[in-house]
Amino acid sequence: MKYLNIIALSLISFSTMAEVIDKVTSYESMWGIGLSLSIIFATLTYFKASYIILPFLTSAYLCYGYLDMAYDPTFKQLVIDAMGKEYFMSGYISSCLMIVLSLFSLYLARHKLSE
Repeated sequence: MKYLNIIALSLISFSTMAEVIDKVTSYESMWGIGLSLSIIFATLTYFKASYIILPFLTSAYLCYGYLDMAYDPTFKQLVIDAMGKEYFMSGYISSCLMIVLSLFSLYLARHKLSE
């Protein structure tokens, strides 16, 4: 009976299978985080220009996560098979969106002050 329990417990790991989709950010979450942080950082930058460093740091952190996934050839192919070939480009664009909107917000704040 003891050996039967050991064999049964060792076979449990074979019956479970984790998919790649469980480990990566979904498109909705990726764009939701990117847009919400873009709006927050753009608002902060509009009122105080020194906050312009925050979107650059956050964008670099998020882009590094997508770049880290892209450098592993096996994991990259699994992500592309599960999420589509535009997953990484979408991740980079959603991450860099906060820089673009914050710079635009800073431009609007400076332009308003010069009038």
